[in-house]
Amino acid sequence: MKTFILFALVMCVYQPVSAGYGFAGKSLIFSTKTGNSYVRLYPSRWPPLSAFTLCLKAASEASHSYSLFSYATSNHHNELLIWSRNEEELSLHLGGAVVRFSLPKMNALLRHICVTWESEKGLITFWVNGERTVQKAGKKGGIVLGGGAIILGQEQDSVGGGFDHRQSFVGEITDVNMWDHVLPACKIKAASQGYYSAEGNIIDWAKIQFTMKGRVNIENNNDCSSHISPQILKQAHLPVTAGTATPQYPVIESGDYVLVKNWDRNKLGHRWSGPFQVLLTTPTSVKLEGRSTLLVRCQVHLADLISILLHVEISKPSVAKQQRPINEMLLLHSNSVKRLASPVAQIFQIPYPQGELDTLQD
Repeated sequence: MKTFILFALVMCVYQPVSAGYGFAGKSLIFSTKTGNSYVRLYPSRWPPLSAFTLCLKAASEASHSYSLFSYATSNHHNELLIWSRNEEELSLHLGGAVVRFSLPKMNALLRHICVTWESEKGLITFWVNGERTVQKAGKKGGIVLGGGAIILGQEQDSVGGGFDHRQSFVGEITDVNMWDHVLPACKIKAASQGYYSAEGNIIDWAKIQFTMKGRVNIENNNDCSSHISPQILKQAHLPVTAGTATPQYPVIESGDYVLVKNWDRNKLGHRWSGPFQVLLTTPTSVKLEGRSTLLVRCQVHLADLISILLHVEISKPSVAKQQRPINEMLLLHSNSVKRLASPVAQIFQIPYPQGELDTLQD
């Protein structure tokens, strides 16, 4: 009898731990308050950060305070913490710095939440469903240290532990992604509306290694945006809310050539690559030849004539293929094309029918 009681007590205390890779199309469901149910994430890299963007989707009807994202290091148990307090306040903890934001009450509807921070000015901004809060400042000139533990579902008071069931998360979390820089506003807006494939370069929800313990369920998040095809996106239209302005982007159409702005991690700045031909467009994004994912409009720019001609010369297509894309692009550039096209074409010895230049309208 004593042996049975001891076995029962051990089983009550012991919680199995499972492990895996990636939550593509999945949500984590925390159904009740506990002091031992959580998911730990293991990014392949987390260097000291002087800037970041952290995004997730969450829903909760809990009225108590809880953690949405807890990152602890040996330096500070709240090295990076997103804390929900009194249902209508989100705060960002960066070590000893705490910056609070008054936001709409959390409820049963999934909402897209992002927070950005950069060290130079200490600017912190929350985004909820693509809408920006006022910018505040915190931890100016600081860094977020690496080598810590990321926990979802609990708030850490020590690295990987120190949980309190009264602070545990109850609800649903999905699409947790993190970058080592501040994302442009249009990317955050596009991600909140499902037009941008958000794959963090620190945390990528679709590929992240994890361990899971306790009463946590993994379920399909039934989010169509991660499975939507380019053919459907081509017909998509952004919802228009009364009193808000529709974002204005330069006109880009299928067949155009564009340059793509990329983040250069080594130089800690942006660089332009391309040109790439546009295969299809949506109100906020474009699909390019040779690129597997959709890009948001603010990440691309119509290619200048020099870039296009250089690209054609380097790629060495047939004469027939050379003429067609150049002709199409020349028709997009009005007067400047007349001044540039003929001389540049002569320099690169690219056949171009002079008669078509004369037909361009001023």
